[in-house]
Amino acid sequence: MALVLLVLVFIFVAEQMIATSWAEGKSAQRSANITAANYLMALLHGDPQIWNLMTADVPKDPCGDLMTQINDAGPPGGTWHALPNCNLAPSQSVNLQYQWAMSNIVGNKADLTVWVQSTEDGKVDQYELHGFTHQTPPVNWSSTATPTPVPSPTSPPTPTPPPTPTPTATPVPTATPVPTATPAPTPTPAPTGTPTSTPVPTPTPVPTPTPVPTPTPSPTPAPTATPIPI
Repeated sequence: MALVLLVLVFIFVAEQMIATSWAEGKSAQRSANITAANYLMALLHGDPQIWNLMTADVPKDPCGDLMTQINDAGPPGGTWHALPNCNLAPSQSVNLQYQWAMSNIVGNKADLTVWVQSTEDGKVDQYELHGFTHQTPPVNWSSTATPTPVPSPTSPPTPTPPPTPTPTATPVPTATPVPTATPAPTPTPAPTGTPTSTPVPTPTPVPTPTPVPTPTPSPTPAPTATPIPI
């Protein structure tokens, strides 16, 4: 019983490993197809004759090898083409086939489509890439009016500065005269005093005779009191 269980586990693990390996191989195959499709689309965008010949145009690879016209019908009915051997092409473009087409051409624009198919270990993988292109209409220079040159902006005139006045010569300062010394005032002479007249000598007075002494008066008698009537 244990042996049977071990065998079942081994088978399950092996299936998972195989599935993982297949998925990894498929992923690598798809990555190679995407790289090759981008390379072919770049050839279409860089072709200088694509708008002259359109679908009849035959682009060249980087080595100068002619490829095919860009008018394939695409899978499942279109014809697959092998890429020329060019050492300047991506290594992912080896062992794969391609188709491409220019369609929906309207005026100066058109759609571009690239199909890539590869087969590895019995696994077939197809990848489809869409792009767009347009051209700039040529300019009829004979009917185009000559553009009038835009005049250069005129800088404003520089104002003429007013003439600088000639500086007036500074007069030489007149020497300050030495001040004349003020003469000392003449002293006013003191007034001459009026001479005093010589006084007349006073005559010697005659001596006054000594008066005779006055005799002492008698005392006045006191008045008698008058009697008051009762």
